[in-house]
Amino acid sequence: MSLFHPYILLLLLVLSSSFARARTYFPIGEVNSSESIFLPVKTQDRPFLPGLRPVEEELLVDALKRKCPRLIRDCSVKAREKILRSWLNSNQTAQIKGQFAEALFLKNNHNWGYVSSPNASQHDLYTWIKGRKTPFTAQSKALGSPNPRIYAAEMNADHRSNLFLVPDDHVDGLKEYLRREIKDRESRGLPEESIQARKQMARVRGLGFTTSQLKASYNKAVESVIRERQAGYVSVGAALAMTFGPDLRDWIYTGSLPSRATSRWERAGAVTGTRALTRYVLTRISDGSLQGTWKGNALVGTTMLLTDVLFEIQDYGGFKQAFTNPDYYCIMTGKIGGSTLAIATFAPVAEFTTAVSIETGPLLAPIIGLTAGTVSGIGAYMVGLVASEDCVRLCLDKVNPDLLHRAEKNRIADVKDDISKQISNIESGCSL
Repeated sequence: MSLFHPYILLLLLVLSSSFARARTYFPIGEVNSSESIFLPVKTQDRPFLPGLRPVEEELLVDALKRKCPRLIRDCSVKAREKILRSWLNSNQTAQIKGQFAEALFLKNNHNWGYVSSPNASQHDLYTWIKGRKTPFTAQSKALGSPNPRIYAAEMNADHRSNLFLVPDDHVDGLKEYLRREIKDRESRGLPEESIQARKQMARVRGLGFTTSQLKASYNKAVESVIRERQAGYVSVGAALAMTFGPDLRDWIYTGSLPSRATSRWERAGAVTGTRALTRYVLTRISDGSLQGTWKGNALVGTTMLLTDVLFEIQDYGGFKQAFTNPDYYCIMTGKIGGSTLAIATFAPVAEFTTAVSIETGPLLAPIIGLTAGTVSGIGAYMVGLVASEDCVRLCLDKVNPDLLHRAEKNRIADVKDDISKQISNIESGCSL
């Protein structure tokens, strides 16, 4: 049977069309329908969406790189920094929202593209129509206020574009205002001005989304950028928990800190340094898109845990002494359990701090992130540490109770030696 049997070709066409419908967004420059009156625009005039981050963030970053070529210079990091700076400045936020509205329109209209010049005053977007020799252009305006007078003034200033695009919930108000203008000019015997107002009303179209939908999509983009930033603050909590968690547990249970522990500040510096180094590496992988994700959190937590394990082995006198001591297995299982629980809190805590920071502003974001990360990290770590250690001790008590008894005797002997040394020091001090 021929491979080009009509039924096989039909099946392939159906499958390919199904896959096309299942995609989140179309490839750059792709035309929505072969029977469309539109022709494809240039590939470079379509938004570039790598697919590494939420589509809203990628749309906004791409738009800023196009609109601010001198400031951002095709750098995604600088674009995200501008998003964070505009978060505090309401005037910049309004401007960026307008640029994001263009990007959102292009996401939903695959036959349109950006005009080549970022400083074009009259045209923002363009498309090609079959049989037309010049591009069909549009001017986009997404103002915070629905005041039709402001929109009408903008239309008069930007009068060259074929279409004037506004949010869907502003269309009716603007058209009604223009209708009143037409009637007023006709009643005053101004036919030319009336015709001009009719032409203006014919230009008005909706962007395909309302101001509330635009705000929701814009907030998703901003939240994604903030979440990456907050992930660094939150991981500090886990680093502090790994460093000081076991000592804090001993202090709660016994009222004293273990005397044989390696310098806590050395351990804190090593674990924190490992965290910083791993986060730096994450910024270099996939354009930093792993930051704040569960994969990135797991990688940061694992490297910190491995560093802490090396210090723990050193505290027990080396690998041989550590692996023959039941206390080592208890504490290491506790640390693994505590670290896992602490890492698991990264995502929800980052979500929480992001939501709070959206309301409080970027100045308090580091304080909120560090505080929430430290409290949640240490709290989750302590719960996991104690629970895991207790489980291991119960298992050892069932499997090899003699091993636990010998370890308990050794600990009692160490305590007696410490008490004897303290008594000797006190007596020698008194004799002097």
